[in-house]
Amino acid sequence: MYSSQEGKDGMRRPGGGGSLGAKGSRAGPLEASSDMLSLSLVRRAAAFTSVTALVACSESPTADLAPQPTTIELSAPAVTFAALGDTVTVTATVRDQNGQAMEDVPVTWVTASQTVASVTDGGLVTATGAGSTTVTAVAGDADASLSVAVIQVPVRLRFAPDPVTLVEPEDTVTVAATIVDANDNPMPPEPVTWSVDSAQYVEVSQNGLVTAIADGRAVITATSAGVSGELAAFVGDAVVVIGSVSPSPMVVGSEAIIRGLGFSPNAAENDVRLDGIPAQITLASSVELRIVVPEADCRPPREGEVTVEAREMSDTASAAVRPEFLDSFEVGEGVYVIGGCLHMDAGSSDERYLVGILSASEVPSSLTPARLAARTGSRVLASPARATDGGRVGSTVPGRGRFLAPVMPSGGAPAPLRADRAGPALDLGRLVASRPDRSGEVEIRAAERAWLESLGGVGPALAGARAGPLRAPPALGDTLDITVPDGCEEGTAVRAIVRHVGQSAAFLEDVENPVRPAFSVDQYRDLDEDLTQSTLQVLTEYFGDFADVDDNDLVLVLLTKEVNERENLAGFVFSGDLGTPQQCANSNQAEIFYGFAPDTAGVHGDPRTRADVLAAYPSLITHELTHILQFTAIFSRQGPVKSTWELEGGATLAEQLVGYVVQGDGPRLNLGGAEWDAGREWYNDWVVDMALYFGFDPDEPTVPRPNAPERCSWVGLESQGNTGPCENRRAVYGVPSTLLRYVLDQYGGLNYPGGDEALMKELTTSPYSGIETLERATGENGIVLLVQFGATLWADDRVGNWLLSWDIADIFGGLRPETQLRPYVRTDATPTLDVSVRAASNAYLLWTPPAPHDPTSLRIRTQVDDEPLPEHMALWVLRIQ
Repeated sequence: MYSSQEGKDGMRRPGGGGSLGAKGSRAGPLEASSDMLSLSLVRRAAAFTSVTALVACSESPTADLAPQPTTIELSAPAVTFAALGDTVTVTATVRDQNGQAMEDVPVTWVTASQTVASVTDGGLVTATGAGSTTVTAVAGDADASLSVAVIQVPVRLRFAPDPVTLVEPEDTVTVAATIVDANDNPMPPEPVTWSVDSAQYVEVSQNGLVTAIADGRAVITATSAGVSGELAAFVGDAVVVIGSVSPSPMVVGSEAIIRGLGFSPNAAENDVRLDGIPAQITLASSVELRIVVPEADCRPPREGEVTVEAREMSDTASAAVRPEFLDSFEVGEGVYVIGGCLHMDAGSSDERYLVGILSASEVPSSLTPARLAARTGSRVLASPARATDGGRVGSTVPGRGRFLAPVMPSGGAPAPLRADRAGPALDLGRLVASRPDRSGEVEIRAAERAWLESLGGVGPALAGARAGPLRAPPALGDTLDITVPDGCEEGTAVRAIVRHVGQSAAFLEDVENPVRPAFSVDQYRDLDEDLTQSTLQVLTEYFGDFADVDDNDLVLVLLTKEVNERENLAGFVFSGDLGTPQQCANSNQAEIFYGFAPDTAGVHGDPRTRADVLAAYPSLITHELTHILQFTAIFSRQGPVKSTWELEGGATLAEQLVGYVVQGDGPRLNLGGAEWDAGREWYNDWVVDMALYFGFDPDEPTVPRPNAPERCSWVGLESQGNTGPCENRRAVYGVPSTLLRYVLDQYGGLNYPGGDEALMKELTTSPYSGIETLERATGENGIVLLVQFGATLWADDRVGNWLLSWDIADIFGGLRPETQLRPYVRTDATPTLDVSVRAASNAYLLWTPPAPHDPTSLRIRTQVDDEPLPEHMALWVLRIQ
C-alpha cells in the first residue's frame, strides 16, 4: 500500500477516492491512443507476473484462492491544477478479492496525455499544459483512473519594460502586459485596460503606448482577466522612492509590503534591509516589494529604518516594527526560549521576575560562558492584549513555549513572595560531617561500566547465574567464603558467619571484624522486620522485582571490615554479583549487600560505634538494594546502563519513599521543615545535597561558595568532569532525586496509569538513559522539564506549589541563609549579567525593573564575540510578583 497524497508544498493531505473495477472503468477513448496501448501492455505484463507468482507459490488447483489484485482505491478521484508545474502525489491502495489491502504490490502509472499531465512511478502527477486528461494506476489485472484538469488561474501581470524610463517629453514606449499564473507561467492574452495616476507626467493609450509629457514620475495600472498590476514610469531621472510600509507595526517573521517607485521587478536586483539586517524578498515589481520581516538582533518594539536599494539607487524610511512574540505575564507564568532571545511586553505596575539561563547539556565537564543583556523599546508599540502562544507548557513554535507555576496555593491565587528566613540554624555542617559518605560509590559504578563494556554493553543473563556457592539457604552459624569485590578482577576473600536468618534477609559478619557480634539478636530481628514490612515492599512496588539469582528468596547483608577500609563508602552492592564467574570472575552469584562494621577503636579506618552503624543501616540498605533492582531491570531488558545520576538519584529517592511509610508521611503532602527534621534518618540526604549544590560550604558555613549553583552540576561527579566550586562528592545523589520527585509529582499520580509506582518503574526499566528517559516516560520535552525543575528550586512555595511533596521554601528558610539558592539581583531597566553555566544547571537573576517598565528584550550570547550560544542553552523568565 502506498502512502498518503502530497501537494506541491510537501504537506501530506488526506484524500478520499473510490475503487474502480478492472473493466469498464476507463473514462474516454483510451484504446485509441498510444499511451493506452502502453497501458494495455502494462496490464497484461502485470497480470502475467501476478499469475506466474501465484503458480510459483502453489501447484494445487486452489491456487486461484490466493490473494490477487482485484481493485485499486486512489487517494483522489480527480485533481484540478491552477498553475503549470503544480504537483500532487496520488496514492494507490491495492485490494484483493476479499477487500483486504495488499502490501508491496507493484503499481504502474500511465498518463493519457503527457502534454497535459505527467506522472512518475511513485504517483507524482505534474501539470504540464492546459487541458484535461486521465491518469491510470495498474496492478495485475486491476486498474483505476483519476481525471486531471489543468486550468490556469491568472494571478498577476508581468510587464516589459518595467519600470518605464523616458528621457524627455514626447518620448514613447509600448508596454507589453502578460498574464501569468502562480508559478509565473504565461497565459493566453486577454484585452488590457490601461490607466495612469499622474497624467501631467505621462499618458498611456489602451494599446499600452506610454508617452512622456513632462519630467516627473507616475504609476501606470493595467487590468486584464480580472487581475491588476502596476508599474512605475519616469520622465527624466529614475529614482527609488519608498512611499509606504505596511502593516504598522511590522511583525518579525511575517510579511510586510513596501510600496513606492523604482524598484526592480527582479527580486534579486533589490536589496531591502531593516536596521541593516537583510530581508528576504518574496515578490517584486517596480512599485511594490513583499518581504519577510527579519529579526533585528533581538530588538524590542521600536521605530526601525527600512532601506531599499535598486540599480545603484536607494531610499530610506522609518517604520514601526515589533517582535513576533511579545510576551506578557501574570504572576506564576513563564516563557522559555532556545536561541536566547525573549521579548517582554510593557508593565504598568510593580513587577518582579526570576530570570534563568539554562544549560541543557548532560556532559558534566560542559561549562558555557554566557552574557545576559537587555534593551528597552517603545511603549507606544506595546501589545494591547496578552500573548497566548502556548498552554500549560510547551508551544507549537519550536524552541519556545510558556509554562505555568503548577497548582497555585490558596485556592488558585498566586502565593505572596515569601521572605527568606534565617531559622534557628540546624547545624548543617554537622549533618554533612556525621552522615555516612557514599560518594565512593562512583568508583563501583565505574567498575560496573567497565565490566559491561567487556561484555559488549549487554548485561548478564540472570537465569544463568543460579548455581553459585550461596545458592543453598544459609542457616544460623554457617560459615561461608565470600569475595568482597573491587571490580570483576580484584577483590578480597573473607570468611563470614551467619548471625541471623530472617524472613527477607540473612545477616552475615566477617569473622575478622574487630567488634563481634556487630548487633544483638533483637537488633538483627528488628532490621529484618523493617526490611520485610516497609523497605522491600516499597522498593518492589517502585523499582521491580529481584531476580533471586541465588534461588534462596533472601537478600544477603554482609558486615565486613573491608568496607571500613575503603574511602568515602559506608556500603555498596556490585552488579557483577548478578552474573556468573564466567561473566565476572569475582561474582558471588547472589543479591548481596556489603556494609561497614562497628569498629570502636578505628582499627580499619575511622572509629564506628555499634550505635552509629545501626542507625545508618535502614536507609543505607534501602539505597543499596535499590541498585540491585535497577541493575536487575537493566539486565532483564539487556539495555545500556543508566547514567550515574539516574542510578544514585533513584536510590536516594528510594530512601525518601521508604521514609514516607516509616514516618507516616506520603507524597504530595507538601512536607516542610518540621517533617524533614523528624525524619532526617530518611530525608536528610536530599536536603543536605541540595544545600551543597546551592553553594553551602560546611568548612566555612557563613561564607557561601561563589558562582553556585550555575558553575556546579548534578549530572556527574568531579571524576566525571564536574569541577565546579561546589562540594561535588554527592552531586549525583540528592539533586537528581529531587528532580525525580518533581517528575513523579507532576506527571505521576492520577496523571499516569498506575500512578507513581508505574511511572518510576517505567523510568527504571526504560531502554533510554539520561534526560531522554524522562522525555520518553512523560512525553515532555527535556528542556521544558529542566526549565520547570530549575524554576522549582527557587520558586517552590514562593510562587506556586511546584514540588508537591515538599515545601522547599519552608525547609531551607528554616536553615541558615547560606544553604539557600541565592539569585543575582538587578533593579535597573536593562540588566546585564556575565555567567558560566555548567551542565543541567541554571544561573538565576532576581530582576525588579523600574515601574512602569518599557517593553524589554532579553538575550543571551557569548561573552567575548557576541555570537549565538550552543543549542543546549536556553533563556527563561518567570513572573514572581
